[in-house]
Amino acid sequence: MFRQISYARVPTSEPRSSTLPPAVTTSRKRKASPLRLIFRPKFILSISIFIVIIILLDIRSKTWVGPVYIFDKEERPGWLDVPRMGDPLLFRVAVISHPSEVHRRQYIRDLIFAGVPPNEIQIDYRFFVGLPLEDEFGEVSDEIWREQERHKDMVIIQKPDVYERISEKRYAALKWADSFSNASYDYFMTMDSDTFVRFRALARRFPVIFPDGNVDPRQQPIMIGRMKPHWFYWLTNVTDESVTINEEDTQIAGPKYKYPVGIGYIFSSFLVKILLSTQPPVPHHIHYPYDDVMIGSWIAALKNYHQPDLTFRYSKHSWNVLSQKAHPQPLLPSPVNTLIVDDLGWHDYPGRQYGHKFEGSISWNSVCIHHIHTEEIPMLRRLKEFRGEWPEPKPYTTLGLSDD
Repeated sequence: MFRQISYARVPTSEPRSSTLPPAVTTSRKRKASPLRLIFRPKFILSISIFIVIIILLDIRSKTWVGPVYIFDKEERPGWLDVPRMGDPLLFRVAVISHPSEVHRRQYIRDLIFAGVPPNEIQIDYRFFVGLPLEDEFGEVSDEIWREQERHKDMVIIQKPDVYERISEKRYAALKWADSFSNASYDYFMTMDSDTFVRFRALARRFPVIFPDGNVDPRQQPIMIGRMKPHWFYWLTNVTDESVTINEEDTQIAGPKYKYPVGIGYIFSSFLVKILLSTQPPVPHHIHYPYDDVMIGSWIAALKNYHQPDLTFRYSKHSWNVLSQKAHPQPLLPSPVNTLIVDDLGWHDYPGRQYGHKFEGSISWNSVCIHHIHTEEIPMLRRLKEFRGEWPEPKPYTTLGLSDD
């Protein structure tokens, strides 16, 4: 409560008579305290309305206000109707998934991978999952092993499936790709389980990405995805034998570089070979949400760690870089300059990510669409604009449930 303030009487030119009755005595009107004005209900209401308006305007400026589809607002690009000539692209694809996503994985098998035209692109894929947490053991765990026995397309990492270990799943996927000679395939792709990919369109898009056609993924380092800038790097100091979830490789900050946001990314098979030949291994014990930043930091480190004029400093999950300088050692004897392609055909589903700059309407050019709900996978497959890219899907009601 606020203490009431009393004011002294203002002196007059004539002395007051002590015999005057109190009723005739005059006094000045009290002044309102500034604090009392601030805490008046009308003032509080006005300020509250002003704050709400500012918040709503901010939300409107950051959230998606465009249409979900814009097929009718642009011409169908000619490259979609040009079959890939020559040998088909050979892809190894890793899907980062959670143990509980049993039905989602079946949708991805039946509605994304199945029926991709083998004369244009051939795909060998695996789902990468960790171990269920203790409270999920039982039904989910048994279902995973039955799923693996049936499909034999899963890599089960013997570590808890938590956000802190997503980067280790990405590294395990890279090692799986490197278990094959880089001369036996063209590209390695990693996609999240909530990404919808039009693989035939992606294969036909390559002449647009590389109009000169003079790229050799088996002999050149190439990275393709939707790029964003960052400046965090890491130094390897955690072993793969570590069982401590909170352990993390040392973070440093340095020159800006491009990294592929979580929609997905493509490496040439030659780049996979390079990344798995470093000594020490590239840092991969990095906590979410930096698991995609980690990918770009590898590519940048292959080049930037060889430049003595560049400055690196220690930091810790902060935009404010600490003052102590870091001196990272080159990962390989010679620098590697990777060709980085920022492809606008990779984007988020409209309206899903608050304030995310990579939201975009679904169009003819959309080859990788992120933040898809499970039930939207068959919905996208049924779009008339995408018909012909796959065979007709199984009925929605029996998808993933039949034994044939």
